[in-house]
Amino acid sequence: MELKYTFCTLFCLVLKIHAIAQAGCQDPLAINFNPNATSTNSTCDYPTTNAPLATRISSLPAILKESSALLIVDGKVFTINDSGNQADLFEIDSTTGQIIKTTRIRNYSNTDWEDLAADSAHIYIGDFGNNNGSRTNLRILKVRKSAVYNPDSVEINAERLNFNYPDQNTFIANSTHNFDCESLFFLGGRLHLFSKNRGNRKTKHYSLNPDLPSQTAILHDSLNANGLITSGSVSKDGKIAALLGNDQAEVFVWILFGYEGTDFFGGNRRRIELPSFFLTGQAEGIGFVSNTKLWISNEALGNILPMVKELDISGYVNPIFTESPDLKTKALHSNVYPNPASDFISLKLQKSEKFQILNPFGKLIMEGTEEIVDVSKLTSGLYFVKIMNKEMNLTSMIQPLIIEHK
Repeated sequence: MELKYTFCTLFCLVLKIHAIAQAGCQDPLAINFNPNATSTNSTCDYPTTNAPLATRISSLPAILKESSALLIVDGKVFTINDSGNQADLFEIDSTTGQIIKTTRIRNYSNTDWEDLAADSAHIYIGDFGNNNGSRTNLRILKVRKSAVYNPDSVEINAERLNFNYPDQNTFIANSTHNFDCESLFFLGGRLHLFSKNRGNRKTKHYSLNPDLPSQTAILHDSLNANGLITSGSVSKDGKIAALLGNDQAEVFVWILFGYEGTDFFGGNRRRIELPSFFLTGQAEGIGFVSNTKLWISNEALGNILPMVKELDISGYVNPIFTESPDLKTKALHSNVYPNPASDFISLKLQKSEKFQILNPFGKLIMEGTEEIVDVSKLTSGLYFVKIMNKEMNLTSMIQPLIIEHK
């Protein structure tokens, strides 16, 4: 009787998600998961998490030994070298790493190129590396994709977006300033920059208008990164952002998800520890190749060659927080019957759909296409039913399900 009351109470709280506002940690993977929370307030606390990397490209050409960025867009892969190198944008083969095309920016030099971003029509080159904090010519170079993609166009001109930081008042060179930047991506009509704070090891989120030739960046928020951020990327659906960084010999990625709009630090923030410098090299570039897979590139370091490795984050991002909010509303009005259940559940599926049953940690428990599902072997507890398009893996519904054996 007590078990029944507990699960029924939990189920009622889930179903009232839009009726009662209670902020807290909504991620079941977190140490401080709050099943009563109906909105995220950045309080999730996660256990120390170490993740492996799989080799995607075993080595890059020697000319890319200082690869400082990775951009995966329109089925193409791009990288650049940082300061002291030519003003070249490289397209590389996604399997071999060999250079497919080199595009020279002829009207600007490579002062300190650090990251790449793209919108539907342009590629952006972040020439904003600022090692000693004294630069007054911070800029982003803007080039048309059509020119870069043209196989006969090997030299092109770029537009220049000049900018400054609203909170920087001194430009005296020093080693502990907070105005370096090596991270850039595009979302929601704006360019988003994340600083590499050498002084306090935080990162600040700034944004820029990609159409203004000169402007002061907007400062939005900051995150205690506990390290130096070296690159950033956002998933194609805009629901997950990733910030790559290092802390002395350690390499890490901050995974940001469950945020609203472009309030990247306002959602869930989980740090994933990667293999150290001595195995990974100086990791400088990161890019989403799918919504839950990232590619990471590194500079050469001693005997470590520049290469590209892959990080799968699907196990660290619970599926109920990466779906659009309106799916939760749909779930409350969909038919999974009975609920709570002990033996069988009835689902309404279209011919093109399949179901998945996940545990609260996002692990797949079962899937299929039948409308009457035997759940008698599931242990009592909270699950989630996910309805998906079989071919495209597009989710149309997520609904909480209580399994309750008497």
